[in-house]
Amino acid sequence: MSNHTPGPWQVEGNIISSRTGFTLAKLPGFEDGSVDPNARLIAAAPELLEALRLAHDTICPEGESKCGCENFLRPVLDKIRAAIKKTEGRE
Repeated sequence: MSNHTPGPWQVEGNIISSRTGFTLAKLPGFEDGSVDPNARLIAAAPELLEALRLAHDTICPEGESKCGCENFLRPVLDKIRAAIKKTEGRE
């Protein structure tokens, strides 16, 4: 499990902050108050990670070593696992 700042995160202009108001990131540009599309993607990261973990556990409810998923799900599961590992610094 990663030790990132728990979500949800929010975006205001080019600032991404935690629910407690802690500034997580300030992206260059967009000082005019418009929302940077990259900021929205970054702010969605905690929910996306949670969704990936849920999808993985739904596909492999008994754990990775006992996962007997169908061949057609293998590429999806590989991408899910790679994304989760990337968030945990285990690329």
